[in-house]
Amino acid sequence: MLDPISLFTWEPHVDQRRLHADTLVVTLGSYLDAGHAQRMVDAHLLDQLPNRLLGRFDADQLIDYGGRRPEIVFDRDHFDSYAKPEIALHLVTDADGRDFLLLNGPEPSFQWERLAAGVTHVIEQLDVRSTVLVQAIPAPAPTPVPWPSRSTPASPTASPRRT
Repeated sequence: MLDPISLFTWEPHVDQRRLHADTLVVTLGSYLDAGHAQRMVDAHLLDQLPNRLLGRFDADQLIDYGGRRPEIVFDRDHFDSYAKPEIALHLVTDADGRDFLLLNGPEPSFQWERLAAGVTHVIEQLDVRSTVLVQAIPAPAPTPVPWPSRSTPASPTASPRRT
């Protein structure tokens, strides 16, 4: 495996030695993002709460552009712009003033083990204690029925919660 640490680049203004967040929320979107839940979570958190970009994973090494073409804007007679995919790490501050991290972007196509090792390095470096994965899986269920959710413990000694 190539060096996972080199897959992530901190923004120039960030001193990672001074950062700390207890929680990492991960919304790496895929085609199974039922109801665009991950996209809506990202939009809500980034539009409604104070945040700043901390860094990015190298999308060119992780995304299959042939399988998932970025959106390109063609204006009359020329290509104007395109939606560059990015897997980004943000520092977000909630309504109570607590900081948490948000890792968002498209689901990687390649180098999953390397990305996982890079995310683990960031988690350890910033002393993250909890990781929350946001997933939305399509299921045929009537809306008024209470929907079960499942959380798994962060450590072997903790017990999972069911709600």
